[in-house]
Parts: sequence; structure tokens; C-alpha cells
Amino acid sequence: MDAQMKNALGEGLVDALGFVGGALAGGLLARWIGFDFLTNTTWDAKAMGGIALVGLGAGLGKAAARKLLRRETPADAAERAERHDAAARPSKKALKNERRDERKQR
Repeated sequence: MDAQMKNALGEGLVDALGFVGGALAGGLLARWIGFDFLTNTTWDAKAMGGIALVGLGAGLGKAAARKLLRRETPADAAERAERHDAAARPSKKALKNERRDERKQR
């Protein structure tokens, strides 16, 4: 299995776990505040509110799981800052040309 496939599999697994975990949390919250749609026999506002909380929990759970997956470690941040600093510094050739131009202006 190549690295791209492993990354895709890991990302899918994290998405699924976040989605299911968030849906469970949303369902428990709905039940706790009295919007239990599973035991309700009618489709009233409480049942709809419970379903909406489950959907909201699922979406937030997936978003939180993705954010945790993409979290940057301190080593990654240091490497990115080093690359940025290296790109921002002028090259030796550019510095040499700048000094030459300064001498010509005198």
C-alpha cells in the first residue's frame, strides 16, 4: 500500500470516527434536554429539534476530527518558519549585485 492510499484511508477513518462520535454526542444532548426523537411517536417540533442536534453534532464532530488530524506539531512549525526565512533572505548573488550597484552610484 502506497503512502497516498494510507493517508486517504487514515483521513476517511478519522472522518468516520468524528462523524459517529459527534452524532452520538448530539443525540445524548438532545435526549438530555428533552428532545428525544427515538421514543417520540409523533413528528413534532421536539423530535425535529432532536434530529437537528444529531446532525449538528455529526458535522461538528467531523470538523473537530479533521482539525485534530491537521494539527501542526512544534517541529513542523519550526521547519515551516525556517523555510519561510530562507525564502525571504536574498541570495548571495543578489547581495553581490546590490553592492555593485551601490558602488556604481557613488
